[in-house]
Amino acid sequence: MPKDWRDSLDTESAHDLNDLIVSALKHRQAYDKSGDPRVAQLWLAFVELYKRNAALEKRLEACEERLFGKKERSSILNDLENY
Repeated sequence: MPKDWRDSLDTESAHDLNDLIVSALKHRQAYDKSGDPRVAQLWLAFVELYKRNAALEKRLEACEERLFGKKERSSILNDLENY
């Protein structure tokens, strides 16, 4: 049995997890002051994931605007469904 549960992760997942941990480390001063630093670190990892997701959504919106103009995506989807 592995010493650490992370040892049983595939290489890509282990790399992704390490990347997220490193990303959350920049908030160390905040979570070290918490009553439960492990839980606070987890929440800060969620914040980092949220930021990444928001950045991706923003990039996607910019791509959609370039492709379809200012017409809203939902309107385009309706047009496609009605075609």
